[in-house]
Amino acid sequence: MGSFANNVITDAGRILHADCLAGAVFTPTRIVIGSGSLPSGTAPASLTAVITPVKSLTINKAQRTPDGKCIFGGVYSNKDVTKDFYFRELALYAKGVYLNEDGSVKSETAETLYSYGNAGSTADLMRAYSTEHVVERQMDLVCWVGNTAQVNLTIASDVYVTREQIADLGGGLVVIPIGEDIPVAERKAGFLYFKEKNSVTLQVTQEIGLKFE
Repeated sequence: MGSFANNVITDAGRILHADCLAGAVFTPTRIVIGSGSLPSGTAPASLTAVITPVKSLTINKAQRTPDGKCIFGGVYSNKDVTKDFYFRELALYAKGVYLNEDGSVKSETAETLYSYGNAGSTADLMRAYSTEHVVERQMDLVCWVGNTAQVNLTIASDVYVTREQIADLGGGLVVIPIGEDIPVAERKAGFLYFKEKNSVTLQVTQEIGLKFE
């Protein structure tokens, strides 16, 4: 695995963090992986965008740690990758969301390149999709957000759920049929509840536990 030794909070990320200290909720928007090399003399913190983006990952994991860091993750699939590339860049984009007292959105900052890492010469070669090279795997990154800022740890309802995440629940998955419901007060801790709408497709692979559609 490539070593992202140059992983930093960008200058734009520090401005976002200041917004969060002023009351905005730190909200991760996507993880981006890329193949770009840092130009000579360029400081990673000065970047405002991934140099050569290849894939954007929807965030399916958001956890806070006691030491002021957060773990954000998403599922990488090479299904739409048409040529091999070197996985040099790993980045997190985020925004700040100001809320009204009732929880509604008052205003938002622009999406910002918050953290950026470049593996340089240690980058892994990622194969294009083929019948011999089918890749689906969870990719996580760790970044500092501090202990003071509020962080939105909500996960969208239409993302991959990994086997590890289901196992961490300790209970399991409960699918609520169309037309039925289980009140929140009656739901048990340790279980993942999925309310079926028109249809539900459960896709199971070695790396991925479930995908809801």
